Amino acid sequence: MQSSDYPFACRFRVLLWLTIVVQAALLGISLMFCLPGRIPNPVFYALIFVTAAAGCLFIAHLTFGMSPVGSGSRLRHVYLAATILVTCLVAYAAVRHHGRLRYEWFVREGVELYGQLISKVEAQRTSLTVQPKFLFEHREGILAYVSACTNTDGRLMVWIKPREDNLRLGYFYYSSTEKLTVCPWDDRNRHFLHLTNGWYEF
Repeated sequence: MQSSDYPFACRFRVLLWLTIVVQAALLGISLMFCLPGRIPNPVFYALIFVTAAAGCLFIAHLTFGMSPVGSGSRLRHVYLAATILVTCLVAYAAVRHHGRLRYEWFVREGVELYGQLISKVEAQRTSLTVQPKFLFEHREGILAYVSACTNTDGRLMVWIKPREDNLRLGYFYYSSTEKLTVCPWDDRNRHFLHLTNGWYEF
């Protein structure tokens, strides 16, 4: 190794080990998203942090790989950038898979569980107005905050925010056979998804 290449070799070693650690962490977190059940909130925060770190490393490797200096390690930087990209795609697929698992759970079990909360809201329907109102905090089985209102047509609208699982903010119930295509309180909300029979995820 020529003395002029030594700084580039050291830089590559440092970035190599950082890349290995970050990719291992991202794959480990992704594995948790492949499992059924709720994901603890710290895991979501870790996913955001590690993904951001992977993005920074990807940019660094791509920058050094295209740099006119340090020719001995340029190709290796490009290879590592490619591995980071593949790892991020795997993580994205794992998160999407968890979304499907969550949807299947809600259709299979969640409708019945959260339906019990709707019955409690129905019992307080006479106190509701067109303005959303916090009703109660449910602590039995499901830990959730429940708010509700009625729209101008008298249809019931219920917001249920679980105290865990931050990948989605919560569930929304609308007592109508009409399927909503946009979020009724924010038409720019792209995470408003129809689940089944008046239930939505936001």
